Order: sequence, then structure tokens, then C-alpha cells
Amino acid sequence: MRKVIILLTVICLMFSGCSNKKDTDKDTKISTYTFKGENELWNVELNINAEETFTEKKGTLSYENNVSKVLTATYQKDLSELSSTKNLMISYKSSVSGGTLEENYEDAQPTERVFTLSSASSGGAIESADEIIEVNIAIDGTTQTIELKNEN
Repeated sequence: MRKVIILLTVICLMFSGCSNKKDTDKDTKISTYTFKGENELWNVELNINAEETFTEKKGTLSYENNVSKVLTATYQKDLSELSSTKNLMISYKSSVSGGTLEENYEDAQPTERVFTLSSASSGGAIESADEIIEVNIAIDGTTQTIELKNEN
């Protein structure tokens, strides 16, 4: 009886050792956030797309991510109201990132009402869905602040 038990144990070990079980388990999570805010002059939107990958290999968990962000600021009035503008700066700051777009119009005037700031990164932190992101828009040194909140 003892020989049978040992034989069955050896057979079980052989089959489990030769199984086609993968050594790596991978789980991917896609997150999309749309933060919005506006005032009487501007409509601002920040879109964040994040792909997070969790990989477990031989008991070790690893994490990777790829994040793309697009901030769009749209001037809501007639473009002619920006005709005397010499400097326009749009910046944003979240808990984990930020960015700035600066346009100088010394010899010309703005020709578009939509201003876009894009970025991409890997391995960095991602904004949380419940945070408030601050956007500052400065026209010739006069700054206005717009708070963006997640609409999802």
C-alpha cells in the first residue's frame, strides 16, 4: 500500500511539473477621466487615458502604465476680442503633474479659439478620479483660475 501511495505521489508530481500552466499572469486596466470646468470666457477639458498593467511572475508582482493627457482650452467669445493680446499662457497643475502652453503674439494676433496641450508618459503616477485640477489662463499678465472636476 505504501508503494502505491508513493507511486501515485510521484505521478502527480510529474504531471504537475509538466503542465502547461503559465508562469506569468497579466491583468490590464484601462482608465479614462474627463475633467471639465468653465467660466464666462473659457471652456477647459482635460482628458486622461491610462493603461495600467499588473504582472505576476513567480510570485512577484510588477506594475507598468502608459498615460496620455490632452488639455483643451476653448475661448468662448468672438476671436476678435483677443486681437490685442500679446501673450497668452495656459497652465495646469494636478497632484501628480502639470503643463504649460505659452503663445506670444508680438507681430500677429491669435487665429484660433482652441488651444491644446498634450503629453504622454510611462511609469508615472496617475491623477485620482476625485481630485480637482487647477488651470490658470493668463492674458497679458491678467490671470484667471478655472477648477476642473471629473465628469465620469
